[in-house]
Amino acid sequence: MLKASGTLPAPLNLKSLDDVLQNDTLFEFKLASQPLSFERLRKFAPIPKTLKGVVEANLNFSGTPSEPQIEGTASLIDFHQSDQPKLPPIDLRTSFETENQQLILKGNAREPGVPLLDIKGDLAFLPAVWLKREKSPGDATINLVIKSTKLDLNRIKPFAPSIRSVSGELETNATISGTLAKPIYSGELTASINRMILLDSPIADFRDSRLRVTAKGKTITIEPSTFMAAGGTLNLGGKIELAGEEPVFDLSLKGKHVLLTRNADYTFRGHPDLNLRGPLSKATLSGTLAIAESLIYKDVEILPFGVPTTTDIPRPNLPTFSSRSKSKGSSLLVPAPYGNWPLNVTVTTADPILIRGNLAKGDLTADARILGTIGAPRPSGTIVTNKLVADLPFSDLEITSAVVTLQPNDYDNPIISLRGTSKVSQYTVQAFLSGPVQNPNLTLSSNPPLPESEIMLLIATGSPSAALEDREVASQKALQYLLEGLRRRYGNKDKSVLQRLLKNSDQIELSLGDANQFTGRKFSSATLEIDDQWDFTTQIDEQGQTRALVVFSIRFR
Repeated sequence: MLKASGTLPAPLNLKSLDDVLQNDTLFEFKLASQPLSFERLRKFAPIPKTLKGVVEANLNFSGTPSEPQIEGTASLIDFHQSDQPKLPPIDLRTSFETENQQLILKGNAREPGVPLLDIKGDLAFLPAVWLKREKSPGDATINLVIKSTKLDLNRIKPFAPSIRSVSGELETNATISGTLAKPIYSGELTASINRMILLDSPIADFRDSRLRVTAKGKTITIEPSTFMAAGGTLNLGGKIELAGEEPVFDLSLKGKHVLLTRNADYTFRGHPDLNLRGPLSKATLSGTLAIAESLIYKDVEILPFGVPTTTDIPRPNLPTFSSRSKSKGSSLLVPAPYGNWPLNVTVTTADPILIRGNLAKGDLTADARILGTIGAPRPSGTIVTNKLVADLPFSDLEITSAVVTLQPNDYDNPIISLRGTSKVSQYTVQAFLSGPVQNPNLTLSSNPPLPESEIMLLIATGSPSAALEDREVASQKALQYLLEGLRRRYGNKDKSVLQRLLKNSDQIELSLGDANQFTGRKFSSATLEIDDQWDFTTQIDEQGQTRALVVFSIRFR
């Protein structure tokens, strides 16, 4: 791998360092490496497998002990990425030599026919002075300038595993001055991102974005930079001071319609206005977050239509109201020091959060504040529902009031207070839900009065137990339940004759096997909602008698 040759003086009468430095016998020593591929070097260094290239180096020592001369070259040939076949290989060549008590460095990086990077610099080289301890090597002055043309951002992808794909350009200019012990850095970096897709991030798709960072001394400045991501806009800026024992942040992040999180059941966007200020060990994250253009959409299939009867249907995982589930604790797994950063964030809703689905429609508004730390948040405030209607199999449950109160000491178990009213057949049902979300208390009442067990059966089947003792009534209720399930599943689609019939069926209220509260006679009915006040109803009883009604409703609040 390495080849060495040369001649070195070895006088026997040397008694001190001065004798060595005063020795004017010339010496020469050469060290050369064979071309070493990354495959061979990977045994000694953690080089990513996708990186390919060949390293060559030559080093020559000559002169006298008091005035040694150094000359050499170091090259990286055919450097490329195996997973980026469209990127041309790079050749990086550097040379260094001593001249007038300075070590001169020159270098460049090139693609075939295109210059990419130029390096020029010098370093004070005073070995005799250093050996006599007249000066420290750390006091040696340094001047280094690095300039680049526009680089393809794909070249940084192997060093950023969170990036799935990227297209754009990177331009850098850097200067190092001062001394080895106290270098002074300055320069700038500009990244123009046409498109970048990240792995495992809600804000995964960046387009037409620009980041500019400058450095001067021990201050890093993020110039006002704009990012377009997933339909939202982010603006980042601020400074990072490196003068003390730890970095000190003064950063701001503002955005509009920023995607916060998204999956098949919900989408949340917001307008963040956040600041990060303070040292690394205890920086504070503060500001506001206004939720906007957010949607919770969840369809629940009442009956498993389309599932073969021979298929095993797994038991549904339903929430329990009888006992509290195992607590997840009040802390998050966030590594230090970030988990210790204090929080002071106000969360509101710029637009109501819409709830849409086949079982419920309405919206939510929030007014909350999050204190504590990132690792142990302490939220307080309320979440209120507005115009929430739950579509039950045989009626609608109108939530007249619902408030969720966040608990600072138990953020995953807020307090809920809910009141709802439902009209089922000739019964008016009142539902009250209160207490911790993980162990609430449910109270049901009705008019005319029924026991709670009867009310639960009434809500589920549309009839009390006495009416269901009649097999014909029970069969009719099962048919109504089937039709309701078909309506929920296919009502908004248009692929078959049945689905077309069901498309607008949410305007029709079908009731089978009801009993007249005055005569006890069984009847079935269908009601068409014309508008908020006018309805058309047709009924047929067990004796085949029919009647039709036009109903005008006046509602009192």
